[in-house]
Amino acid sequence: MPNISLVPTYIPNIYFFYKSLSCDRLILKVDLPYRKQTYMNRAYIAGPNSVLKLIIPIEAKSKSTKKYKDIRIYNIYNWQRTHWKTIENCYKKSPFFEFYEEKLNRFYSKKYEFLVDLNIDSIRLLYSLIEQPFEFTFRDDQYCIHMSSISNFKNSIHIQLPKYEQVFSDSNPFVSTLSIIELIFCRGKDGFSYFDKITSI
Repeated sequence: MPNISLVPTYIPNIYFFYKSLSCDRLILKVDLPYRKQTYMNRAYIAGPNSVLKLIIPIEAKSKSTKKYKDIRIYNIYNWQRTHWKTIENCYKKSPFFEFYEEKLNRFYSKKYEFLVDLNIDSIRLLYSLIEQPFEFTFRDDQYCIHMSSISNFKNSIHIQLPKYEQVFSDSNPFVSTLSIIELIFCRGKDGFSYFDKITSI
């Protein structure tokens, strides 16, 4: 696949990793307008009864800058602990949670000022969990997948995601829009082989 430009998002979904792992060169696009209510500051994980939303709080005055790279995180309260405890409660019984618990806990113990820095580090961490090198550059590119393309997963992509056993498969239907941590906790580093099964439609 040719060079591709993607918006770095918070603990991204499978689509982001499918595109980033299959391209020749990954370009992270950060010099673009910030968009509310998108994956820029949120992710989705499986809950026992429904899909749960993890939202990173943003400083109100920061939103007026409108540039993604300038958006500051609202760190007045410990949202990281809330996110981590939610992830822990949902996935602690998954097959591979204990293998990655320490690294994820360490990530959620670190404070970030800018949203883009946190998002890029979250991607770097997830690459390491599936034992893949994370190499990227910053610049504009004609192959950019804009935020509107990844904010509505089902309507915007043209790939067929094969089902795998998710942590709450016994009580909930398969959900394709979850953060990749779902796949990692359920399949471990073998989750990387999952991408070989994805086909374009």
